Amino acid sequence: MTPVDLSKLLGSFRVSSFRLETFERYTIPEEQAWLDAFQRDGSLPDLTVDNDPWLRLIADAVGVGKRLRRVHLVRRPLSDYLRFELGLCQFTAAAGEEVRIADLDEHPQLATLHTDFWLFDDQVAVVMRYDAQGRFLGAEPGGDPAPWRRQRDLALACSVELKEFLVSSDSPAQRAGR
Repeated sequence: MTPVDLSKLLGSFRVSSFRLETFERYTIPEEQAWLDAFQRDGSLPDLTVDNDPWLRLIADAVGVGKRLRRVHLVRRPLSDYLRFELGLCQFTAAAGEEVRIADLDEHPQLATLHTDFWLFDDQVAVVMRYDAQGRFLGAEPGGDPAPWRRQRDLALACSVELKEFLVSSDSPAQRAGR
């Protein structure tokens, strides 16, 4: 498969982007020190649109009327990593991304969703490939966007907003964000 330039797509979508996350852990070397601190004392980095390029991208896109949405599929109890990630998602939500969480135990119909992907403007699907440890291997074209739209719609229908999920779970990520 031909690799996809994800950064180009993230900078050029016109109306909407959607991301489905299915892994319990992503191994991102740039976040390891943050994860270590979170596991040690529950702290999160002080991220803002002024000091984080991802948050800047979100804020700029939302500022011109674009919509960014994400659903992460989870199982309880949440792993340390997922509590950490949900803590970081509070920053992306504050920047304007619509972050939603779907509990696989409450919605068994989501068990068929096991591939991470992006969907841009309802037309361009990008499959995200990871190894068993959650290390990113690359992005590739997803082909026909119709099945990816159906997966997106199912995930959205079975999910709740991040804030609602954190309140209902009283997770350490919620306490870290207070």
